[in-house]
Amino acid sequence: MMQSIRSPRFGMRTRIRHHCDVPRTRPVRPAGLLAMALAVAIGAWPATPVHAAGTVPLIEKREERPAPAVWLVDYFGESGAAANTWPARHATQLREFYGAGGFLPRWTSDEGMTGRGTALLNALARVDEHGLSPDALGVPALQALAQRPEPAARMQLELGLSSAFLRLAGWLLGTEREEGAPRHPVFVLPVDSASPQELSRLLDTAEVPVVLAALAPANSQYQRLLAARQVYKAMADRRPEWPVVPQGDTIRAGRWDVRVSVVRRRMAAAGAAVDGTGDANRYDPKLREAVMRFQASQGLEADGNIGRATVNAMNAGPAERLAAIDATLERWRRMPRDLGARYVLVNIPAYRMAVMDGDRPALEMKVIVGMRARPTPTFSSRIGGVEINPTWSVPAKLAIEDIVPAIRRNPNYLEEHNIRVLASIDGRTREIHPGEIDWETQGRRLPFRFRQDPGAGNSLGKVKMVFPNDESIYLHDTPKRSLFGLTMRAQSSGCIRLEKPGEFADMLLRQGAGWDAEQIGAAFARSTTRAVPLRDGLPIHIAYLTAWVDDQGKVAFHDDIYDQDRRVLQMLQARRALPAPTAGDRVRTASAER
Repeated sequence: MMQSIRSPRFGMRTRIRHHCDVPRTRPVRPAGLLAMALAVAIGAWPATPVHAAGTVPLIEKREERPAPAVWLVDYFGESGAAANTWPARHATQLREFYGAGGFLPRWTSDEGMTGRGTALLNALARVDEHGLSPDALGVPALQALAQRPEPAARMQLELGLSSAFLRLAGWLLGTEREEGAPRHPVFVLPVDSASPQELSRLLDTAEVPVVLAALAPANSQYQRLLAARQVYKAMADRRPEWPVVPQGDTIRAGRWDVRVSVVRRRMAAAGAAVDGTGDANRYDPKLREAVMRFQASQGLEADGNIGRATVNAMNAGPAERLAAIDATLERWRRMPRDLGARYVLVNIPAYRMAVMDGDRPALEMKVIVGMRARPTPTFSSRIGGVEINPTWSVPAKLAIEDIVPAIRRNPNYLEEHNIRVLASIDGRTREIHPGEIDWETQGRRLPFRFRQDPGAGNSLGKVKMVFPNDESIYLHDTPKRSLFGLTMRAQSSGCIRLEKPGEFADMLLRQGAGWDAEQIGAAFARSTTRAVPLRDGLPIHIAYLTAWVDDQGKVAFHDDIYDQDRRVLQMLQARRALPAPTAGDRVRTASAER
């Protein structure tokens, strides 16, 4: 018998939020866990990639179940020990998990741990391959319990394995979040959900390695990162000597600098042939070529100039790179499983955007993202419209922090930048002359708003792309084209400026609105604003990925511009094992009566 099941989302419901000027879009409700495809071969977890189109052999369900285990019924009863052992939410999940299986043991029998239990314990011991902690799942205690033959120990092992399985499911699905952990909100796009009952039933249809493989992201980037992690973990375990290059002025071709000899040793440690024939401190062409290859491999501007970003990349050893991979794996786990057949991916620390057809980019470009003080948020949504010759409604925060102070410095600022002052008076929007306003007395709540008209100086340029979100974020053109020549492009107030807005708008209007070249050209030639809805919209994922593996297996690392990797790693490291299940008198007695 063959059947397909797609990977679920555990403990999450579809959330729909709407912002900007996009028509409300009703998401497609997921069909449920057992109607979705697992697509992984048995035994593949965690090293073999998961492919959405694959199928797996399933274990035939038993038509009749034996009677429930008395001790499990007793343990999860109203007066049982479960409520006193586990956090309330986790106890409820365990009760639902066992209830779906008729309160039968899932991992043990009277003879000890079953094959399924052994497979789970082995998998739990290997979760570090995903950048997760076996200790945080209580693996050492479970391994010790597995060696003990007495019934009370088997009961503790049974409950401990189920607890670890549910926690790991939540971690792999990216839905089990600690308080304060980084989020990745999802708007409009559907989010699959899977309850403990569904996870219990899934164990009746597929082997443990298959189930766990299905819970982790199936996309190729996650799988490549798993492979890269093995390489960097081995390098970090060897603790190699890594030459540290001091920071200083940018080193340019032909220059003499005492740090050049350190750079030479660093490139040699990476396998480059950089032995010079003259002064070791002279930045010669051969070393420059090696530096340029290194810069390209790290996602940096391959100009051969050794500046701050290049020195930081050189000084990052295997342990630091391993940490970046672990943080990136965690972020992928928090993103939607179904990215879309075609989708937009914005990688904030890479300052890049790509329109992806599966694993292949159909269009790529540089982007400008939010500065450190006004970071671009991460989330997933769907591009629902294109606005040609847009107006710019200045967000309240920018109005207070930027526009009002600019007016105080220059009374002609609004006129010079083609910005109007609008207010709601008697239920109607009216324009107010700037001279009627006392700008010195304006506080944190403005009784009016600013709008910049279309035109050459409009901050959004000639076009913007809108999608539902809570942060008033959109993609747009910009009149400040010179910023794309910078290596560090965290320059905006949060929105994302595009290097090739015309090409992207052309793609969206042709494929999403059915426009031809004549219609597109005419709309852009006019000075009036035109909002064009897209038929189906295009999924967009704004992500923060400091490690990226190309299809050749080369890993590029990007500066952690918002210092977010540290937060993610602290969250991962702060995870602790839940208290071990106890074997109270009532449970021991019931266990002995089985």
